[in-house]
Amino acid sequence: MNKLKKIKIKILSVLKSKLNNNWIKIPVSFFTLIFVAYFFLSKYTVNHQIDFIYGDTRILLDTIYLNDNGVHVDIIIPQNNEFVSYGWGSKIFYLNVSKREDLTFKIAFQALLTKPQSLMHVTKYKSKRDKWVSVPVTKTQLKKIKANIDDSFVKSDGKHVFASKGYHSSDMFYYAKGRYHAFYTCNSWANDLLKTSDMYACLWTVFSDDLMSLYKS
Repeated sequence: MNKLKKIKIKILSVLKSKLNNNWIKIPVSFFTLIFVAYFFLSKYTVNHQIDFIYGDTRILLDTIYLNDNGVHVDIIIPQNNEFVSYGWGSKIFYLNVSKREDLTFKIAFQALLTKPQSLMHVTKYKSKRDKWVSVPVTKTQLKKIKANIDDSFVKSDGKHVFASKGYHSSDMFYYAKGRYHAFYTCNSWANDLLKTSDMYACLWTVFSDDLMSLYKS
């Protein structure tokens, strides 16, 4: 099983155990409401005109890629003979959970319920990975995607504000706009970025599977 999937399962199991022990008391009706809202909003899609664009290969001049690691979607754009991956997310998760063993109930609680500072994880690749899902785009869509990504960064004097070194020499973290929480996750950001770039997207989602299912053939 993918390590990040195990992290997702651990978060759910930890939260469940705390609820069963009455550490957190939230009415069942609240969870029912959230589940119903998620089910309908994640299944309702927008920008259906993309179906017509897919049918006209003459204007599909570029390609971007989506990478799903099991719980998180990155958007990858070919730039200057390399591939640059952008992933928005919680500073707490990004800097404190590099492996499954790092995850604790305290970290999960802080990341999901305290609206922590967000970061942009930027990774550069020399070559395309087989697991990436290719998404054909028009010149106009690509321009909007790039502009929306750039607008997600916190800037000082027009430059992205550095936050931390990454996990390897090929990636870094920068401060990003917005706040991460249980109802607006890394996948919500990726989905909204595609939606505002006139791409096929869910009306709302917090999970990677909902977004990826729209583009996997």
